[in-house]
Amino acid sequence: MVEEYKEHDIKCPYCGYEDENSWESPFEKDGDSEVIECGKCDKEFLCVYNLESSYTTTGICKNNKHDWSDWVEHGRIDNTKFKFRQCKICEKHESKEVQV
Repeated sequence: MVEEYKEHDIKCPYCGYEDENSWESPFEKDGDSEVIECGKCDKEFLCVYNLESSYTTTGICKNNKHDWSDWVEHGRIDNTKFKFRQCKICEKHESKEVQV
């Protein structure tokens, strides 16, 4: 018998059938297990739910110092030069005028 690990869909270890509706399974928490009947070959097998987590993080500059990019010139309006910079963490913009 072949054991299948770390599949995104429940996969029968006998015939290889993958259940595309695995998200409808009765599992609620990591480690839950259930005897499943294959939707193709009708054989039973043990399935264990393995919950994996991922995280996304974003800096919060109001509690920390901004990490500013270098000043960049963006043209002239009425003999006034504008420079802009942006925080590399929170993307806040800052501008200043420079007289020509």
